[in-house]
Amino acid sequence: MGAYIGLLAFTCVAVYLCRICAAKPLPGLPIVGTKDPLLSILSCITFLARAPRTLQESYNHFRGLHDVFQLRLIGEWRIVAIGQESIMAILGSKFFPFLPFVAELCQIGFTIHPSLHSADMHRPYIRQMMSELDNHLPQVISEIEVSLQSACRDGSGRVNVTEAMSQAVFRAVNTLIVGQNLAGDPNYRKKMLRGLPKVFITGSLLKGVPQRFRHIVHKLFSQGLPACSGAQAMIVDEIRSRKATVKNSDGPWDSHLSDALSWAVREGVLADDEEVLAAHMVLLNLAGVFTTTMAATQTVIDLLTRPQCLENIQSEVRTVMKDGLVTAETLNELPLLDSFMKESWRLMDFGTFHITRIAKADTTLPNGITVPKGSTVSIPTKFIHQSSKFYQDPTTFDATRFVQNSHTKTCYLASVSPEYLFFGYGRVVCPGRHIAIRIIKSIIVQMLLDYDIALCDATYDPAPRWYGYFCVPDTCAMASFKERRTMI
Repeated sequence: MGAYIGLLAFTCVAVYLCRICAAKPLPGLPIVGTKDPLLSILSCITFLARAPRTLQESYNHFRGLHDVFQLRLIGEWRIVAIGQESIMAILGSKFFPFLPFVAELCQIGFTIHPSLHSADMHRPYIRQMMSELDNHLPQVISEIEVSLQSACRDGSGRVNVTEAMSQAVFRAVNTLIVGQNLAGDPNYRKKMLRGLPKVFITGSLLKGVPQRFRHIVHKLFSQGLPACSGAQAMIVDEIRSRKATVKNSDGPWDSHLSDALSWAVREGVLADDEEVLAAHMVLLNLAGVFTTTMAATQTVIDLLTRPQCLENIQSEVRTVMKDGLVTAETLNELPLLDSFMKESWRLMDFGTFHITRIAKADTTLPNGITVPKGSTVSIPTKFIHQSSKFYQDPTTFDATRFVQNSHTKTCYLASVSPEYLFFGYGRVVCPGRHIAIRIIKSIIVQMLLDYDIALCDATYDPAPRWYGYFCVPDTCAMASFKERRTMI
């Protein structure tokens, strides 16, 4: 094992050094730091060590002078767009799709299944899940309730917010993807939740390896990072079980089995390739679980750190859901919660590069700069979301900012605009945003109905955690969950 680890480490270091030295900045674009192949490594290290500060300094330096600039990352020079005109041009262009970046970042052809060379297989499944969203709500709520009860199982009432949201989101999402049978299976949850981070890790490592060597390096990585193979095998078993049910049934397909997997089996999607169909389910988990968990976690943390907002929203929820029953209709009657969630996401930081795309073709931006095919372009949404051009007191958390007026009392959470880019904009709007919103709202509403919540330590100030240029909500935030005995 020691020899294997040593060989793996040596291979990684050697390959990355070659990639780092070979990377060259694009001509004609301003750069952060120096373009010297070796000295620019220091710029890269500096950026990884203090990404938000470096990006803010770069923005302050180039703002008003250049719409775009480039900075050094490991193995590449990343183009960063900060001018609104260039940002709108990128988001509105058919040459900057989102999915190729996901496929490249996670190297899904290696980490999930060799047949997956593009992530653009999700749309039929998302359409199916959207069409059944209201019908699935009772099942989703049931899984959320069980998940929250499980989070409080030790009797102390102390709950890690990130862990609780991870479990609740996973069970809710998988109720829609593969059904309650697997969503409630602790072995499946364990294998999938442990495997998904390994997809990101392995994919990030492989991304720095030259294409012709990736299959060799992946064989080394897969020994120590097997990713989601265990969960994928369980999905294959579920597919075969459902096929047998269809084959042996004389009547119509059981109508309550309307998750994405059942739909695929019923419609004969990939009927002869169960492994690939299972890989599609893993890819849906990869797309939906991580980002939805982070958004849910940050929203709950923001509630916990604003007791008055928490009290107002809890009152709204308990007034609307007088009988304690959550329905699609009542979920749409919560303007204070809607506004709070949208404001939380406006100020939320997914990292320095919230939106990232890969150019499919040479593209000229409005400022005359040509982005070559294959270049990676990132958009830090912070500079839009916290701009006084679009928002009054932009850095202040205003819980009622998006409550439009006393007549409509509504805030359409899924809407996007040039000044609100949480879900993207133009041609690259998140197709699963309605599902994510429904799940997060359902979790928060059920939590506020069943529990009185507060920070365990009122003096603790949760702060986002930075890992290089990625950012996640505070993973150490602990909440007190006190079960309510009498429902309003």
